[in-house]
Amino acid sequence: MHLLNVVSRSLDETDTAVDLDQSPADILFLSFSDSDLSAVARLYAAADPALGSARLASLAQLRHPYSVDLYVEKTAQKARFILVRLLGGRDYWRYGAEELSQMARLSGIALALIPGDGYADPRLTDLSTVAPDDLANLWGAFQEGGEANLRTAFRWIARQGQAKTAPLPPPTPVPSFGRFEAACHPKRDDAPRASLVFYRSQYAAGDTAPICALADALADRGFAVDSHFVASLKEPTAADYIRARCADRSPTVVLNATAFSSPLDSAGAPVFQVILATGSREAWAESNNGLSATDLAMNIVLPEIDGRIGTTVIGFKTLTRTAPELEFTPVVQTPDLDQIAVVADLAAAWARLAQKPRAQRRIACILSNYPGKRGREAYAVGLDTPASLLAIADALRDGGYRIPPLPDSHTLMASLTAEAGEAGLAPEIYNRLFQALPKAFTEAVLETWGPPPHTAFRFQTVRAGALVIALQPDRGRVETRKQSYHDGAEPPSHAYIAFYLWLRHSVDIDALLHLGTHGTLEWLPGKAAASAPPVPPRCFWGRCRSFIPSSSIIPVRPLKPSAEPALSPSATSRRPSRPPEAPTLCARSKP
Repeated sequence: MHLLNVVSRSLDETDTAVDLDQSPADILFLSFSDSDLSAVARLYAAADPALGSARLASLAQLRHPYSVDLYVEKTAQKARFILVRLLGGRDYWRYGAEELSQMARLSGIALALIPGDGYADPRLTDLSTVAPDDLANLWGAFQEGGEANLRTAFRWIARQGQAKTAPLPPPTPVPSFGRFEAACHPKRDDAPRASLVFYRSQYAAGDTAPICALADALADRGFAVDSHFVASLKEPTAADYIRARCADRSPTVVLNATAFSSPLDSAGAPVFQVILATGSREAWAESNNGLSATDLAMNIVLPEIDGRIGTTVIGFKTLTRTAPELEFTPVVQTPDLDQIAVVADLAAAWARLAQKPRAQRRIACILSNYPGKRGREAYAVGLDTPASLLAIADALRDGGYRIPPLPDSHTLMASLTAEAGEAGLAPEIYNRLFQALPKAFTEAVLETWGPPPHTAFRFQTVRAGALVIALQPDRGRVETRKQSYHDGAEPPSHAYIAFYLWLRHSVDIDALLHLGTHGTLEWLPGKAAASAPPVPPRCFWGRCRSFIPSSSIIPVRPLKPSAEPALSPSATSRRPSRPPEAPTLCARSKP
């Protein structure tokens, strides 16, 4: 049986047997890292005869034991030198590492198994056949990076087997951080400033197209852009460098493409987490999850703990032109310009909010309305929502927002639940705004709910100066609320869409605060994370800033606002972000 040489990746990747069917060569280089493979491929693209013949392969295609057996039989056992850079250590590719070690010792082949990160793994040294000092310098060449270090390492590898080969010299130190001029855009001194941080491995591999595209989009929106690469923000020197740049530049917003970002707090500005997906755009398009488990952990969950503002994917893995001399097709990050525009628009919206005086900002506070029983409005487990609203309003007022004192909780909720609601949006205005929404979305709404009504939409609201308080409308029919509340396929009703269009266009709010148990925005059709621009709620929500305060308190008590008034852009750096469709301060109320 012959298994086709294909790249098979999904969001929830399982081990699939493939036959890479590579012809033999003197040197084999294997790695999980596309950046490693791309950097070595670029080295061989210069056609340096001193490098010898080579084959490159991704370990992601050699997870299955049968794939390993085929590769050892057809390719590996005929090589002179095998270099494996193993991210995660031996346990991430245990079968392959042990099979290669056994084969190399029996066949007299030089085998170098080195860590794919900065942590030594003695077990890899034990499995290797290369001298420990040479092994350490090979590891160092990749850790330091840079074309010169890799060229020295692979020229040394090509000479192995010759008489009296000198040991591999230690690598030349390369800065673990620096300024990326290609993605920097100077502007006038009073322009808003964006700082963009990404990994040095992308810089070393020349895989920076999404970073450059994002920098260009930010510049188009009036930002002065400073871009910096770091090996890791865990490194004290790199962290100090970023802190110093933030102190020098005083960025208005920070956009982070690394997995860890605590030094960025020193900027005192909103920090956006941008996502470089580990999968293809096709896999993303076919998935309701939007991101793989790995991407969710590294780009949603951990950044939320750090208090980052979630955004969306700015680049996907894409196969490039095959290098026939290596029998390998490099994988690089390709920019997604539509989603890059979403991220740049969000950053610009936050910058505008920061410039607007607090007394002029308009805010809407939306209270949940589930399960919809009388007297259960604004219900949340472990949270006294009305009391929390009063506390938040007091904090906003103290912070300079134009919000008069609110009545007590009982009076406020009685006014909010009165039968006659406020006339919100006239039918002709709604029709015009509805027709401007993405066609695929409006067609789905019309198919499910028919044409819009001819009467004005009315909403249950209370106005208090610059604050609009409202109960969230049903996303569908009242009689089917329980069935449709968590339905991820049914599009929202006209009344639901009209409510958010009214807030956005008629009230012209600057920020949206959802309070109570989780509402229905997160259950609308679309991806769970990293959704595309034409889907709800983004399509009718626009670039409005959204905040969802969280409570993990078991006793029923009000949610206490932070000492700094909510809705201040600088407060975003201390709160998790959700949902990714718009910048948010927090996750949601939890039992």
